[in-house]
Amino acid sequence: MSEREEKNRAEFVASAEAMYDQMVKWRDEHPDASFDEIASQVSHERRKLMGQLLEGLATRHAAEVEALELECPECQGRSEGKGKQKRDVTHSEGDTKLKRGYRYCPRCGSGFFPPGSETETGGT
Repeated sequence: MSEREEKNRAEFVASAEAMYDQMVKWRDEHPDASFDEIASQVSHERRKLMGQLLEGLATRHAAEVEALELECPECQGRSEGKGKQKRDVTHSEGDTKLKRGYRYCPRCGSGFFPPGSETETGGT
C-alpha cells in the first residue's frame, strides 16, 4: 500500500470512528428517540462518510491518468492538460467535491475529465 493510500485509509477510518462516537453521543442525548429518528440521524452522517469514500475512490488513479497524453474522445486528436477543476457530485450514496485534471482538445474544442464519462461518479 502506498503512503498516500495509507493516509487516505487512516483518514477514512478516523472519520468512521468519529461518526460512531457522534452517533452514540446523540443517542445518549435522545433516549426516547424512535427507530426512525435514529435511522434518520445515522443516514445523514453516513452520507457524509460515504461522500469521503467516494471522493477517495473516484480520484484514486487520477495522477496516473492525468500524466498520460490522452486522445480526445470526440475527434481522437491530442488533448492538452488545463489544470484541475472542481466539481460537485451529488449521488444517492453521498455528496462530494472532486478536484480532477481537466483536458482540452485544440482540434475540436471539446473538454473532458479523463478517463471519460464511464467512470464519472453519479452520472453528473
